[in-house]
Amino acid sequence: MRRLALLLSCCLLLASCSSLELAYNQAARLTAWWLDRQFDLDRRQRDQLDQALAELHAWHRREELPHWQALLQAALRGLDDGRVDAAELQALEQRLDESLQRTLRRTAPLAAPWLATLRPEQWQHYSERRREHLQEWRAEEADADQRADALKDSLERWLGRLERPLRTAAERQAQSWGPAPAALWQERAQRQAWTEQGLRTWAAGDLEAGTRLLLMGGARLPEARGPATQAQRERTYADLPVLLQQASPAQWQRARERWRGWLLDLEQLRADS
Repeated sequence: MRRLALLLSCCLLLASCSSLELAYNQAARLTAWWLDRQFDLDRRQRDQLDQALAELHAWHRREELPHWQALLQAALRGLDDGRVDAAELQALEQRLDESLQRTLRRTAPLAAPWLATLRPEQWQHYSERRREHLQEWRAEEADADQRADALKDSLERWLGRLERPLRTAAERQAQSWGPAPAALWQERAQRQAWTEQGLRTWAAGDLEAGTRLLLMGGARLPEARGPATQAQRERTYADLPVLLQQASPAQWQRARERWRGWLLDLEQLRADS
């Protein structure tokens, strides 16, 4: 369920999907598939999960889409001059965080009954899957080419297909960052532990405490960011605006067209609700 909250609050970031409407409408199905892989659900649990996801998706379409429209409209105004600074990026992140928090709080009472049905071996299966994911992330961070590809993919989700000079600049930027230090990996492992603890706390019926743990697991609360995580965050806010300054007027125009298309998608989604 936390996965759907993240997908719904960050659906703009879904990989290479030019249609926000398509990505949004697939969010519940993708979440069900992902959770089934993480927990190895039985038939009854899958049915219960599908019902909870449908309720959450309907709520989000009704309550959160207006916030998304306001966020995108503000972001589009910020793109008018073809420049983005750290303050604008932080303002966008803050509004996304607010959406995520509202969505998690609505998710909690829907997720708790389903999570309470999980058996010990299913929790163990989840823990093992998350450890595997952490090791995969560490290997990817150690590979300069994969770091560069991840940065380019992220930029393309927002800006559309990158022109060659910006692609080259992104590759140089990713290489300059170097591999993640061991401390960052350790802090990520701690946040992963908070995430599992948050889900277990939801399952036990303490919704507010579980929500806080999940926000800490996502590094959405300042106190959850260790020194290495904070240093990475500050570096990103310092370097990304400089990198974006190298985008051409044509690149910014494609970005504006892309975002206007997302606004049209949101209008259609609200009309369909």
